[in-house]
Amino acid sequence: IGFAAAFFLTWILTRPLLSLVAATHDVAQGDLTRRVPHWADDEIGEVSDAFNRMVETLERAETARAAQLRLRARYVSGVILAQESERRRIARELHDSTSQSLTSLLVGLQNLKQAVPDDGINPQIDELRHVVGATLEEVRALSWRLRPSALDDLGLEVALQHHIEDFRQRYGIQVDFVVRGLDD
Repeated sequence: IGFAAAFFLTWILTRPLLSLVAATHDVAQGDLTRRVPHWADDEIGEVSDAFNRMVETLERAETARAAQLRLRARYVSGVILAQESERRRIARELHDSTSQSLTSLLVGLQNLKQAVPDDGINPQIDELRHVVGATLEEVRALSWRLRPSALDDLGLEVALQHHIEDFRQRYGIQVDFVVRGLDD
């Protein structure tokens, strides 16, 4: 009878502690929903209550952290979209208005060359046409590097293929291009 009573008392005393240990392992693995029952109004009960309060605090902190991560991701996404929109606008403005102005300047210089008799000014006009032509090419290249129109018109894969082809021609370097996971 004494052995049975000792076993029963030991089981009653260790059962809440074993439950607390198991809950601690579960929380350590990330299960913040785990709680332990309040066994009695003694030290073990106080430890159980303190454990449950700690897990609730951790759960609230984890919820707040997850909300902050979602907010940060949304903010970063918004910033990237704003940057891309601004790049698109600047590239279009460079390509459309600045390129058109430089093209008009080229045409005007050509008309000036034809209107003025050849009295030594034509080499200067040709030099200016060369400078304007080079500037026009730089503006077009800058516009393309800022936001390739193929990106919006044809998609990322085709824009990358155009960029790689330009790179191959410009630098004479062979590039292998493999696409995976761009189906969406």
